[in-house]
Amino acid sequence: TKDCKIIEATHDNIKDWKNDEFGYYLIRIKDGIIEAGLCKEIGKVSVLVKGMTAEDIYNTIIREDLVGTKQHAAYLGAELMKAEACLKLRKNYVQDAQLDV
Repeated sequence: TKDCKIIEATHDNIKDWKNDEFGYYLIRIKDGIIEAGLCKEIGKVSVLVKGMTAEDIYNTIIREDLVGTKQHAAYLGAELMKAEACLKLRKNYVQDAQLDV
């Protein structure tokens, strides 16, 4: 650890936010399946990725080149994991809300 650089993790929603030119995602659980809908126009889903696990969905999004920034990919991974946890725990999923456990 003597030669290891230590970085304190921080995040500022305003300063760190970068627009993803690919669009934004609407995530929900429908009929026991996680759905991630890519919107290029407000409220209009142009691509729908469906699956049972966060890992399947975010890897498909990356493989299909449907995300434009690392930050957005990280956000999707975290949000999809939350959706998967809600699915398994039979909890209500709300995008961008704290997970109620």
